[in-house]
Amino acid sequence: MYQEDWPGLDKFEVDYELDPAFWGQGLATEGTQAALRYGFVNHSLPRIIGATVPENVSSRRVMEKCGLTYQGELRFRNARILRYALDASIWWTLAHEQR
Repeated sequence: MYQEDWPGLDKFEVDYELDPAFWGQGLATEGTQAALRYGFVNHSLPRIIGATVPENVSSRRVMEKCGLTYQGELRFRNARILRYALDASIWWTLAHEQR
């Protein structure tokens, strides 16, 4: 998802939302991995960001399992947000290690 009003240069965010009936099945992780692959391989993005509210521990865990790392906190759209990011070079390294 392109976040035009996101502060900073990196504006492509991996984003997901699942109905609670589907939580805990690995779908968010699988979808995030596919979205990262699509962004890095098909669009040659240099970096993809992720964001969540601090209380959403499950979302934080998904991003971390997919290689995104914590970048800090900010106020965005009147909410306290935790920022995550993954650089393409790190993603490529992780992708090759998993083969």
